Amino acid sequence: MTMSCRAGLILLALLALHPGRVTAQEVKWRDAATFEIEGRGWAKTSGPFDRLPDSAKSKVTQLAWDLSKESAGVCIRFVTDASAVSVRWSLTSGSLAMPHMAATGVSGVDLYARSADGSWRFVGNGRPHKQEGNLGKFEFPEGPKTRRECLLYLPVYNGTKSLEIGAAPDAILEKAPPRPETLRQPVVVYGTSIVQGGCASRPGMVWTSILGRMLDRPIINLGFSSAGTMEVPVAEPLAELDPAAYVIDCTWNMGDSAEVYRDRVTKLVQTIRKARPDTPIIFVGQSLFRPEGHPTDLTRRLEAAVQSVQKEGGKGVILVPGRDLIGDDGEATVDGVHLTDIGMARQALALLPIVREAVSGPTKPHVYIDTDTANEIDDPYAVFRALVAPEFQVVGLSSMSWGGNPDFAAGTRKSQKMNEDVLALMQLTDRISHPLGALSPMPDASKPVDSPAARDIIAKAKELPVGEKLQVFVLGAYTNVASALLLDPSLKDKLAVHVMGYNFVDGRLKTDEFNCQGDLNAASYLLKSGVELYAMPANILWGFLWTKADVDAHFKGKEGVRDYLVKRWEAHAPNDPRRILWDIAVFEAILRPKLAIRTEVVLEGSRIQVWTKVDGKAMQADYWAATQPSKIEPVPAPSPTPAAVTSKPQAPPEPIVISKGKEAYGYQAFPDACRLKNGDIVAAFYAGYTHVSLAADDFPLGGRLCIVRSSDEGRTWTEPAVLFDDEDDNRDPHLAQLDDGSLICTFFSIAEKDHKRLKSFKDPKLFDQVRKDSGVQMITSRDNGKTWDTKARSVFPDWVCSAPVRQLPDGTCVLGLYRGDEKTGLSIAGTARSTDRGLTWETPVAIKAPPGIGLNAETDVIRLNDGRLYAAMRSFTDDMYDAISDDEAKSWSEAKKAGFPAHAPHLTRLGTGAIILSHRLPKTAIHVSGNDTKTWKGPFPIDSCIGAYTATVELKDGSVLIVYYTEGGGSVIRARRFKLNADGIEFLPL
Repeated sequence: MTMSCRAGLILLALLALHPGRVTAQEVKWRDAATFEIEGRGWAKTSGPFDRLPDSAKSKVTQLAWDLSKESAGVCIRFVTDASAVSVRWSLTSGSLAMPHMAATGVSGVDLYARSADGSWRFVGNGRPHKQEGNLGKFEFPEGPKTRRECLLYLPVYNGTKSLEIGAAPDAILEKAPPRPETLRQPVVVYGTSIVQGGCASRPGMVWTSILGRMLDRPIINLGFSSAGTMEVPVAEPLAELDPAAYVIDCTWNMGDSAEVYRDRVTKLVQTIRKARPDTPIIFVGQSLFRPEGHPTDLTRRLEAAVQSVQKEGGKGVILVPGRDLIGDDGEATVDGVHLTDIGMARQALALLPIVREAVSGPTKPHVYIDTDTANEIDDPYAVFRALVAPEFQVVGLSSMSWGGNPDFAAGTRKSQKMNEDVLALMQLTDRISHPLGALSPMPDASKPVDSPAARDIIAKAKELPVGEKLQVFVLGAYTNVASALLLDPSLKDKLAVHVMGYNFVDGRLKTDEFNCQGDLNAASYLLKSGVELYAMPANILWGFLWTKADVDAHFKGKEGVRDYLVKRWEAHAPNDPRRILWDIAVFEAILRPKLAIRTEVVLEGSRIQVWTKVDGKAMQADYWAATQPSKIEPVPAPSPTPAAVTSKPQAPPEPIVISKGKEAYGYQAFPDACRLKNGDIVAAFYAGYTHVSLAADDFPLGGRLCIVRSSDEGRTWTEPAVLFDDEDDNRDPHLAQLDDGSLICTFFSIAEKDHKRLKSFKDPKLFDQVRKDSGVQMITSRDNGKTWDTKARSVFPDWVCSAPVRQLPDGTCVLGLYRGDEKTGLSIAGTARSTDRGLTWETPVAIKAPPGIGLNAETDVIRLNDGRLYAAMRSFTDDMYDAISDDEAKSWSEAKKAGFPAHAPHLTRLGTGAIILSHRLPKTAIHVSGNDTKTWKGPFPIDSCIGAYTATVELKDGSVLIVYYTEGGGSVIRARRFKLNADGIEFLPL
């Protein structure tokens, strides 16, 4: 090798080591302070990148004041059309790195740019090499662009002495326009070194910065390493700010007593509330990767302090336990405390739904529309409906072609142009991604066609938090979404796909329809993919006719997109006074579910939801109301139910069976149902071969617990899955989701006294075996019931339960119990309390019974409006008894008759304030109280079966779902829907 070659290779190697450097002569520089500086709470500070004003110096510790000179979380927003920008910065300290944190994070800068889909994308990191005069160059991968919004994050653990941004002399480089008004209020995060950013590899990976990009709003980082102690005066500068929410994450710096926690939390909340009476305040528990360490002592102290504030009427004060912040695999920390980039991302993702709901209300579904806009009239009309729906957050609009088109690629490009026209008219071009779709259909059912649209669908789905699905509406050929599923099979559990197409004949979906025929391979794949799929068949919409006269009456002369839609009809079908606007029905059926009816079809293991009937007139009325220029708020459905359902039925709708499946054996009983925070309803039940299913040689595990799930308000349910199963007869499962998202299942088990088995469960001697029960057992799920503890905890060996855990507003958990009394031969009812979400329990308290009365079983508890607790329980005389607690279940009044016979009570409070007590005896029925249990009306019969063990869940429309079992040889779990009225109850279809 020649010397010149060696020199060239050495030079290339040196350049590779310093990719962020640039010479100063290539650019025109501007002082960064002339751009918008985000992440500062105060405009007047000693330095432009300091985090606290001079007025705060006397109100924080000296350490916090010194650390406020470090520019953690501060960032610069600007706009440029350059193909590259350069950054020149100097630091206040020559200590560029720390032993456990890289220089790129301590003293570097990070550049992000907003992409075409509106999301923030990492461009590059400026690496520090010295205290003065660091240089970095950032090249945008897509080269020059009309304009792009940029975000430059400053050093995390060093101060920024000076900062300049440069670009080519002829390039645009200017201050970014203000954020949308609804996204201008920042989130203020106050806390420790973990908040400040230890130990992110670069500034953009600090969890507060990640959270800011996810929320697309400013974050003010007030993290101070070792100084986030919540000392009383610090609340004063915090209260000077006007954020959308406060997040307080201080536990790692507060090894103080419970009294100190209570004092500091109380005074911080009081001080903030004087200035900001309604701003949410979110307290975060101690992150720790060892699951057995939760809840930590520090988290317990924080929880007690926060609960005390909540109990005293502290509204808008939210507690986030530390359990699920960073995972338990050990990959989230550098040293057991400070976070790696993985830990930072996990903490941001864990807090995202909580903070987002606090600042914006409940999360809207993320909607992605894939459409052949240029094919027909209906597509742009449907797209417009979705874009103005306040219930949706539309994140993507991709283009597609259609069958029968001799130039498939040209069709996709025409659709792309129309999508861009609609977005431009609605000023959404920079907020909604609009990638080009496939230029050819799938060649066979197993070969995807890669395209920007398919890749964008994958990316958008993966950005969503765990448990959320991207709602993809496919209005034309299916290749884009089918290809996305084939390119990334893991996407199946992250999508819900809504398609316009197929025909539904004799209970079967057929592909003899326009959208399918033009893309048969993709249509065939979708049906068998296993993705959550909803189909709007073409043959149910033959009467879905719209008139040009109506279009003109509502849209003509209204300018903008409305006139565009009028002209689209006139250009495509100038001689047609009426057309079927197919695609609108797909959105209306989701936005207004009462205007359509659907059923479930099972095809090769895939469960497909198929719309079978729509109320076309009501859908049209809703469309016109929702798309008027003044209508930007949700519009109620004009008709409560489809026309086909409004006539009075000849007989009440029959209950449905929700428990059949191979995992549920031949006998199902003792159900419970629970609404989850993600909107699903889950039901758990006992599965065995009869009322008691002890283990035998040919039935080695005895009875088991199963679970089913509904994501559509009880209409359809998953196949039963095993919730828990060991060698005992596990039974009476009950479910409760607590405030931290954990899902608790309580149950008990029965076994032969010495665990002896017969050879067959069909042996008649089975019923002569001496039995014993396990007492109350408990298992937990932290992923909404998808996985559970594999080993149950024994909680009360001498008591059993047939009710769910009930959580009070202050976090205290109460569980209804019962047991036998060997001395009297009577049964005893009772309750137990837990103040740490069921990890430990206080000694059970018995409810005193009248002399000679046994309170046999099934105690349940509900909180009354005045704060007292009400317990209902069955007696050996079949009378329902009740009792009252004035001290949150620490003691109870003597039980008394409720005034009616009943077994197995289950208590539910409705949104109207009414309380339902569902039960068996006589048969299956409910009682209702409209005055907080003072009096009861009923019984109102639900079913003629006597199995019962009922549970009720209020549905989103105010009706009630009830589940129960039907005792007998082939017992199953039934579900029924009803609503309360003046005369009792009215059954409704599921």
